[in-house]
Amino acid sequence: MIWELKALACLLLYPDEDLLTSLPEIESTLQGSEELDGDSKRRLEELIGWIREADMSSLQAAYVSTFDIGKHGSLNLFEHTQGDSRDRGHVMVELNRLYKEHGLELTTTELPDHLPVFLEFLSGLEREDAQLWLESVIGPIEKIDRELQLDESPWEAVTAALLNFAGTEREIASERTSGEMIPTLDAEYYESPVTFGGSIDPVTSH
Repeated sequence: MIWELKALACLLLYPDEDLLTSLPEIESTLQGSEELDGDSKRRLEELIGWIREADMSSLQAAYVSTFDIGKHGSLNLFEHTQGDSRDRGHVMVELNRLYKEHGLELTTTELPDHLPVFLEFLSGLEREDAQLWLESVIGPIEKIDRELQLDESPWEAVTAALLNFAGTEREIASERTSGEMIPTLDAEYYESPVTFGGSIDPVTSH
C-alpha cells in the first residue's frame, strides 16, 4: 500500500466526520513520507489545520464551490481534457475494467476518473506501476492545480503534493482569461454535493 496516495485521496473527499476522525493518521502518514519534500509537507500541514479548525458547514460549502461538477476545479480528470465526449465515455469503461481486474469495486456514485477514486486505485499498486499511472494523468492534475492556485484554495496543497510525488515541476499559475471566467451550464444546474456515503474509502477491495 502506498499510504501517501491513500492519504491524499482522503483529503480530496467531501468533508465529513469520518474525515475529521482520520486526520491524525493522515497527517502522520504525510509528514512521515520520504517521497514528499518539505514544502509539500508544510502546505499539507496547513490544509489539515484548516480542515480541523473550520466548522463543518463552511468546510462543506467551500468544497462544493471548489469541486462541483462543471467547475474549473472539477476532480473528474478527463473532464479537463475530453469534456463529455464519446472518447471520455470509452475511458470510463476502460477504467472500470481496470479497477475490477485489480479487485476493486466502486462504492460511490462518482465517475471512475474522479481523482480520489483514481488515487485510491493507485495506492494499492506497486510503487513503480503507481508512478507510471500517475504520470499518465499529470496533465489533468496540472489543470486542476492551476485552478486551485487561482482560487487560492487550501486544497492546492494536495495537487502540489501529487506533482511533487510524480517528480513534476509545478508551474505558478497566472490570472484567468475572460473566457475561463464563464461558468459552465453543468455548474449552474448541478446542486447536489459530492458525497461518499459517510466513508472515507471511495472503493472497496475484495
